[in-house]
Amino acid sequence: MDVLDDILATLRMNGGVVFDAHTTGGWRMVSQFTPEDCAPYFPTPGAVISYHFVRKGVLFVQIPGDDPVEVREGCMVMFPRNDVHWLFTRDDAPIVDVADRVRPGRGGALNTVHIDLGGEEAACYCGWLGVVGGAHPLLEALPRVLLVRRESLPEGWIASALQVAAGEWN
Repeated sequence: MDVLDDILATLRMNGGVVFDAHTTGGWRMVSQFTPEDCAPYFPTPGAVISYHFVRKGVLFVQIPGDDPVEVREGCMVMFPRNDVHWLFTRDDAPIVDVADRVRPGRGGALNTVHIDLGGEEAACYCGWLGVVGGAHPLLEALPRVLLVRRESLPEGWIASALQVAAGEWN
């Protein structure tokens, strides 16, 4: 085991995919998972890392006060300190209340989010990783927004891993 493996092992993480979102058109919403959001699935974590994996199209994320970050199909964006952030397809689009668009999953299926405003399609998985022990120096050392580009990993690795986590692997 090398030093990085030792450090990562101290994080003691759990988590999963919570939403399967399918959208069309221009929209934006505020996004953040709280430890209480995680409680129905796992023991309440001490710290939360939010993420979005874009399966189709292009989405943007933005922490208020920072520049937007483009997240293309096959890429994942993570928020190591779980900052409140905007998730959108168009920054001037009307705000959508995601609570009005969520449909609970049945029989272990993912919760779904549908936004149909016509236009370009985008789809993503939204989820979290819970750090059982709470705040960790590694998380504090990472940037507030961490973009994982599909070119940086073996072909289809993220998509395959999240399909398994979402229970969609055949």
